[in-house]
Amino acid sequence: MEEQDNQIKEEKVAGPKKESNTKKWIGGAILVVVLLVIGVFVVDTIQKNQKKEAIKDVAVGIGTEVASNAVEEAQENAANDADNDVTTVEIEGSNFEFSLADMSFSPGEKVKLTLKVTEGTHNFVIDELGVVTDVIAAGEEVTVEFTVPDEPGEYAYYCSVGNHRALGMEGVLTVE
Repeated sequence: MEEQDNQIKEEKVAGPKKESNTKKWIGGAILVVVLLVIGVFVVDTIQKNQKKEAIKDVAVGIGTEVASNAVEEAQENAANDADNDVTTVEIEGSNFEFSLADMSFSPGEKVKLTLKVTEGTHNFVIDELGVVTDVIAAGEEVTVEFTVPDEPGEYAYYCSVGNHRALGMEGVLTVE
């Protein structure tokens, strides 16, 4: 009888332990499933927000580009309207020569001249018209605007840096 009592005691002790372990295992499994579901939800939400931000960034970028293009186009149109009455001339200055030795304009013509220096340092001067640019170095450019005189004639232009004029860096602007 003692054996039966001991066996019953062991079964009672063993039974609840197994049941307790099973409950713990089920509780742990449920907790893992719940955490996985929450994790999936959080990751999905983050991805959706990232997509929204990416779409918003693209939309803002496109809007900025469109606005920037519109501004540039308006500026070009305004410049073209203003330049319709202005003759644009580009002249290059290299060591001791201009790319244009002669230029001809009509009396009273408005001129926008851009000097681009490719070598050395130079400027552009027409004494009779009061035209003088800053001295600039290779890779730089400077623009000057002036009105051609009403009097037909020839006007010398030159570079006033050092002895550049004496070395041949000059030309003639003809009004005809």
